[in-house]
Amino acid sequence: MNTRTAYVNARIHTGDPLAPFGTVLTVEDGMVSSVGFDQPDAADGWSIVDLEGRFVMPGFVDGHVHPLLGGGRERGCDVSGLPSVEDYWSRIREFDRAHPGDGLLMVTGYSAILVANTHVTRRDLDAVIAHRPVLMINSDQHGALANTAALTQAGIIDAAATAQDAHIEKFRDGSPSGLINEEAIQLVRQLAGPPSESDAAQDVLAAQEVLHRFGVVGWQDALLGSEFGTVDVGRVYLRLAEDDTLTARVAGAIYWDRTRGLEQLDSILERREAYSRGRFRAPTVKMLLDGVHEAGTAAMLENYCDADGNPLGHNGGTMIEPADLNRALVALDAHGVDVHFHALGDRAVREALDAVQAAREANGYRGTRHQIAHLTFVATDDLPRFRALDVTANLQLVWTADDFLDFAQYEKYVGAEAMSRMSQLATWNGYGIPWSSGSDWPVSSPNPFDALQAAVNRSLRGVAPESMRSQRLPLSTAIAAYTSGSSFTSRLDRNGVLRSGMNADFVVLSDDPFSLENVSDCIVQQTVIGGESVYSAD
Repeated sequence: MNTRTAYVNARIHTGDPLAPFGTVLTVEDGMVSSVGFDQPDAADGWSIVDLEGRFVMPGFVDGHVHPLLGGGRERGCDVSGLPSVEDYWSRIREFDRAHPGDGLLMVTGYSAILVANTHVTRRDLDAVIAHRPVLMINSDQHGALANTAALTQAGIIDAAATAQDAHIEKFRDGSPSGLINEEAIQLVRQLAGPPSESDAAQDVLAAQEVLHRFGVVGWQDALLGSEFGTVDVGRVYLRLAEDDTLTARVAGAIYWDRTRGLEQLDSILERREAYSRGRFRAPTVKMLLDGVHEAGTAAMLENYCDADGNPLGHNGGTMIEPADLNRALVALDAHGVDVHFHALGDRAVREALDAVQAAREANGYRGTRHQIAHLTFVATDDLPRFRALDVTANLQLVWTADDFLDFAQYEKYVGAEAMSRMSQLATWNGYGIPWSSGSDWPVSSPNPFDALQAAVNRSLRGVAPESMRSQRLPLSTAIAAYTSGSSFTSRLDRNGVLRSGMNADFVVLSDDPFSLENVSDCIVQQTVIGGESVYSAD
């Protein structure tokens, strides 16, 4: 088998600022051996692939994704993208007819804002299906709607039980409305019974196929663990690596159980060592600091209002007390563990930065690669701290598009002052903040070109208002975030740029994205990992 391949007649964007372009890429034994302009001779044992002028760039690394959930949508009842709750009900009825029974019917992908605006409750869902339990999980995975049968079987229908859990929303009479958030979702999800590791493996493989189709060569799985009622996908990755069916390069983030504290440290360190096989590693810990704005659980510096603009008198919950968070960061950092924070609200972002500062002051700068994901709102005073503390901002760029989130509804929740600081990409970039990017699929599109479109246009399909268009990122910056930036935070140190000694992980595109008015029109024609094609459009 010839392990020396030269890809010639290409337009190569290397991602390397010292040698940004080339026309010839040579690969030996799965590694890039050179990028330049001189074509080797086939007589010297080279297999020549003529790319006929196509655009080549480093493969994407998704810095925050949930393949187990994304792949599961491929075979479940998914309502993503449907325009109305009536369409949700029709899809659910159709799925129930096609999959009859009395077990829990799981529905994924509904819009939290659409449901909030239509004031849907369990009574509406009961009118659709009452004979079996139904759990609808929204697109951000932090909120859900359950029917009466589901709440009854879960043992949380009576007011006395629900009064103990702030994540179960209630009618005025104290009975549950059917809307549940965060950990309360697991009370109903467990009705599905113990998950199957075999099914989970098939879901991850389905997700891998989707991600490769969009040019993704590796990713950081943002949640390893069974705390939320799923299979610990870390075990699934080990199994796939053993079977040689894991073609992607995967870094995992082990979930930090906020109910336990430092006593879990030894177990996490053991799992970090055990989760290492083939192309799978788990160098990171995932810390969930807050929820989401639609549910009023993202931690903000100022108080929330409801959907009608009325003050609610709270600013979102802190999931880990700051003192506990600081102690945990100091301990994890001392052991060389990278931490991946979930933080949407400006208070959660500040507490994450405070914790990293405590670790830096206690341990010095040890080469740990801490990152904060989502950060929809950041206080202006905290912007210089990212660079000073060497913290990466992990952006879900699709969320910054004016036609993805309901920005008018957000302003009702958080007020005009906070909205003036929402996803200010150009301003943030001016502070020299280190970037990475991830899709958070299935919350949003797994296609990196949708993310790039949002970054450079601040709209997925139309033209954003000027106030948003002035807060765009350059395409080169957005691409670097989704390649070298996410490679860095995932410790995929041989990915992200094309130069000698790096993994031969690259994509061949239909067009030069720098020449397109709409970057999202770009189509991946081939995805290559380790010199082997894992996807071809042909």
